[in-house]
Amino acid sequence: MNQHYNWTNLVGFEKQENYFYKLTTKQALPPVHLIVGREGCGKSLFINKMAAYFFCEKGTGCGVCKACKELIENRHKQVLIIDTEGQAIKVSNIPQIHSHLSLQAKTNKKSTDKKCARIVFIIDSDLLTQASMNKLLKVLEEPPDNTFIFLTTSRIKNLAQTIRSRCVTWYIKPPSSEAVMSLVENSTPRPLNARSFEEFQSLIKKKNLSPGKALKTIDDWVKKEPHQNKITAETENNLLTEITKKPANDILQHLKHLKENHGNSLFPIIKSIELSLNDDYKKKIKLNKKRSENVSIIKNRRKLISSIKFFSRQNISLNTQLNIENILL
Repeated sequence: MNQHYNWTNLVGFEKQENYFYKLTTKQALPPVHLIVGREGCGKSLFINKMAAYFFCEKGTGCGVCKACKELIENRHKQVLIIDTEGQAIKVSNIPQIHSHLSLQAKTNKKSTDKKCARIVFIIDSDLLTQASMNKLLKVLEEPPDNTFIFLTTSRIKNLAQTIRSRCVTWYIKPPSSEAVMSLVENSTPRPLNARSFEEFQSLIKKKNLSPGKALKTIDDWVKKEPHQNKITAETENNLLTEITKKPANDILQHLKHLKENHGNSLFPIIKSIELSLNDDYKKKIKLNKKRSENVSIIKNRRKLISSIKFFSRQNISLNTQLNIENILL
């Protein structure tokens, strides 16, 4: 899946999304838009989700229907994305835009049917050369009916006034630090989610509340992590089996061994196992086995896991954690 255009990680655009949705439902959306915001704040994700309002089978940008998947994977036939990935956008790119939009004028379908719209994204439009801006102006001045052009930029001053004057400009504020923190925590792969809360807060602050930049840094961290530090799904499953069957002391000894082997803090390993235990516990309760031996074991293990999580956050040795067995079980 192309993460550049996967809007499921989009945060901080709720106000703009609501306004855009109203314009599309009223068929009052202007044809040319300029999206301005900090680098990495999610401008490309935003405009792709807006395109989903045109083509989504549910009309909501669900992210799972055929049209949404095509948009996320950049293979929707009615959407053209010009993304030169930091290189200049040259004159040779402009005829492609004109041709794509012109196809709408040649169809026999209703010009007001949003599912028949044709859309162009120009990512980092400040990379347009002077010559390409001049050529693009002709397209912006008279776009065909039911066609829409979205330009993005983090450097609006580098974009000619002649281009800017032909666009409806959307200024995007960065999302809240809480929203970025939530996204980073939920997107961070093992073993990096072992890093401290303060470390992630510092990262987000350094990246000016930019989700894209923060996630890029995390991706760089992953690439630098030694292979032996990664916790596999098989390891997790084996540990889950032990937790539901073996005595607490054996469980803690096994966790200690894992920690030494992987050079990783205990917390991220425990996090998903706790969720699994919770799910298992709820299933057993629903089967009216509230006092069965199996449920009691799982209930005690959940308490054990919660205590381990507490101690691991406090950086207390696992040898100390072994002593909680007598309290809990």
